[in-house]
Amino acid sequence: MLCKKCAVDKDNEEFSKGRRVCKKCASAKCMEWAKNNAEKVLENSKRYREENREKCRKRCLELYHKQPWKNKKWREENSEKQKQYQKKYREKNIKEVRERRSKSNREKRIHETPQGVARKAVYMAIKRGDLERANNCQMCNKECKSEAHHGDYNKTLEVIWVCKPCHGAIHMALNRKAKEHGK
Repeated sequence: MLCKKCAVDKDNEEFSKGRRVCKKCASAKCMEWAKNNAEKVLENSKRYREENREKCRKRCLELYHKQPWKNKKWREENSEKQKQYQKKYREKNIKEVRERRSKSNREKRIHETPQGVARKAVYMAIKRGDLERANNCQMCNKECKSEAHHGDYNKTLEVIWVCKPCHGAIHMALNRKAKEHGK
């Protein structure tokens, strides 16, 4: 039988019953439609899940039980097996693993914020011994494990040491001030 779409002569098994387009072409057409109508697809699938909540829940549970490695208890009991499997996989696919890791690290560096850079600088300075964490909050003088607050993220090591409640209060005040200036 000749496919109307690709114009290739194929066996009857490669066609759905009563169709003149082969299964492969029909599938490609459906995929193209789904790609162009992503919002409709999401909307329809959301509506289906809401209308068939129990059916979807049952299917999810069946899939969950068919794949024991997704079960936390199974993973805990078989952690050594998992480690061995991961080790073999890394050894076998070392190039892909390294590429994936380097790509992930590049993406993290691209998205690194000034706040993240400042936090990391303080952490490393404490680790090196260049900066010492205060035992008391500089605002309320309460003894605590203090947190570093940056007044300016560009001056990474210029921090004040404050307790968690005071640190939250500082940021709430800054956010409130920013909202007032934004209006």
